[in-house]
Amino acid sequence: MHVRITSAALLWLWCAAALADDRGYALGAGVAVDDGDGVSVSVLADYSFNDAASVFANFASTQAAALPDDITTRDWSVGARYDFGPLGFDISGGQSGDPDDFDAEDLSLGVFHRGARWSGSLRYLQRDIDVVLRTELLRNAVEFVAPLEATGWRGNIAYRTEKRWRWSVTARRFDYDRDLSVLGGRFITRRISPTSLTLASALLDDSISAGLEIPLANSRAINLQLGRDTLAGELGEIRNASVGWLTPLGKRGDLDLSVGVSDGNDALGQTTIFFSALYLFYGGF
Repeated sequence: MHVRITSAALLWLWCAAALADDRGYALGAGVAVDDGDGVSVSVLADYSFNDAASVFANFASTQAAALPDDITTRDWSVGARYDFGPLGFDISGGQSGDPDDFDAEDLSLGVFHRGARWSGSLRYLQRDIDVVLRTELLRNAVEFVAPLEATGWRGNIAYRTEKRWRWSVTARRFDYDRDLSVLGGRFITRRISPTSLTLASALLDDSISAGLEIPLANSRAINLQLGRDTLAGELGEIRNASVGWLTPLGKRGDLDLSVGVSDGNDALGQTTIFFSALYLFYGGF
């Protein structure tokens, strides 16, 4: 249902902007690794009909060590946004996880504001999740699917100073339709790897992060991030910190490099160091 809703919105936006001018696009490819044996590759695309309307899509595949076998997740989403001036809206939908273990279908509806100094957004989130549970007996020969529904929100606020420094804070929260502790945290820990690259596919209660972008000469910038994720089912917390460097690469491209550390406690008690690189290419018609 979520994908059909998003597809209808994309079709409407495409038809409404078919005669638009000043079209442009952005293409990106990235890779991320960590010392928890996690490897992720991703691609993204953004197509602008004009200054107001655009569509976007992204795909990522991640492989990481987990018990009893390695886990591979594939995440994708498509969406659209429209800017009416100071205010705009966006919609996106997609899937994340692995149908054999953990599969989530996502829908996001949001409004945003972009000003000269202040900007912000607020999004409604909905997830339909299937978690595959296996018995500890008979070598996991018996399994069944536990369906979950979750609703939540995501808010972001940012401020840019006169010297172009940009401060931002992002918070997210989910509420589930059942008590997740009865599903067995031991199973969730086994099949959702503690590596930092697969936490997006885990069952999240809430998260908060803060960032600072410091501009440098020649369109370069340094990005600092601090965050904390609280996982559902009493699995514990994940704290992370990273530093990034954004620099032009060629006349139409940017390269974004980042290195950080992720530290968990309780069931996900593991510290990992991660590195990511993302290249973005911009074009026009």
